[in-house]
Amino acid sequence: MYRYAPTPHKGRREAVFLISVAVLCAAALCTWGITHPRLQAASSSVSAAAAAVSPVSPAPVSSAASSAPTVDRQSWQLRLVNASHPLPANFSVKTSAVGNVRFDARASGALQKMISACNTEGNHLMACSGWRSISLQTTLYHDEIRSKQSNGLQSGAAVAAAAAVVAPPGTSEHNLGLAVDLGSISNQLLDETFAGTPESRWLVKNAASYGFILRYPKGKEQITGIIFEPWHYRYVGVPTAEEIQRKNLCLEEYLA
Repeated sequence: MYRYAPTPHKGRREAVFLISVAVLCAAALCTWGITHPRLQAASSSVSAAAAAVSPVSPAPVSSAASSAPTVDRQSWQLRLVNASHPLPANFSVKTSAVGNVRFDARASGALQKMISACNTEGNHLMACSGWRSISLQTTLYHDEIRSKQSNGLQSGAAVAAAAAVVAPPGTSEHNLGLAVDLGSISNQLLDETFAGTPESRWLVKNAASYGFILRYPKGKEQITGIIFEPWHYRYVGVPTAEEIQRKNLCLEEYLA
């Protein structure tokens, strides 16, 4: 039986032809795949899924925000009392004794600890004045007005000068029960000379650790409306006291 036997040249031509057809088909399939809507949608879905599982870096956390103390500025120990923020006529507070004075019962323990800690280091700190009733504040205020008048000031000027030294009734932190005038056995004058005593230097360095601030610091008179009083300390709580001291603020600035 006769069998077909292709010549070598003819076989090579057929092979080249078949390879060319295969290449053209592959190209056509690629083009169809790129432009076909279903395959485009599938490709987009795969890309979206890949993006969804890609790791995302967390938002940076501010170290200042994470370390800052949380303080309720409406809390009892941060109540602002001054000429613009007087106490209501019916204000009252529960007090307890610290030495010879009375202080807000919620903070009297902190005051006692501060005095004891200071004196443990060889000082002689003492509380000279704490909570005052409105009636006592009224007496002190009018006495100061008369003192200014006796020094030659007219009525209006005497009132203004007196208010810079003794707050009018209801506007004194002593009426609030959170302020204390401090002195020492050798200095109970309640004037600027107290700033030069060992007790005052100890307070400037350590009072914040017990929740107290120097309420009327030097250089803040235009803000507080009160002269520099190195003897007058106010309880605000430890976190606030430390922040106020660190930032060199007065209470009005802190609460602004």
